[in-house]
Amino acid sequence: MFLFFVGPSRVGKTTLLKSLVSRFQDVEIVDLDKEENSAVKKLKEAGRDPDGWEARWTRCRLLLDRLERESQFSSRLLFVDVGAGCLQTEAAFQYFDTYFRTTILITADFETILERHKNRDPQELRQTEFSNRHISLYQKLSRVDTGGLSQEDAAEVLVRIIADIVSGKGQSV
Repeated sequence: MFLFFVGPSRVGKTTLLKSLVSRFQDVEIVDLDKEENSAVKKLKEAGRDPDGWEARWTRCRLLLDRLERESQFSSRLLFVDVGAGCLQTEAAFQYFDTYFRTTILITADFETILERHKNRDPQELRQTEFSNRHISLYQKLSRVDTGGLSQEDAAEVLVRIIADIVSGKGQSV
């Protein structure tokens, strides 16, 4: 089973997911941004242009399709860490809109995220991670706000949400 974890950069998605691995049997974490950054590095080393957001999403989608095919024959739980870099195209929003029942938002308020991005332009951050399109997706999702919780408390909330999704109960938003 796939569970997607989306949210702005520096909100703590990766750290939080790593803290959960020991709480579940047969779980794997895939970091889409890390995979994509590796692909971009290889393209650049080969003298090729990585081609922007649309091409980035295409590469992410190919990876997701491959993981989905592989997981059909497995009982493992797959946590897919989806950074803001994978949420920049309409096709990406449509994809996660379709999977909203198994997508969890890990977030914090804008000011907290901005504080964690010391040298980032607030306007650029708002456009790439808090646009109206981002907010419309975020509003549909089960969520954990890491801005007001300790890592342990955020992990506990996340474990309950995951348990509800895995058991088929879902999570009301």
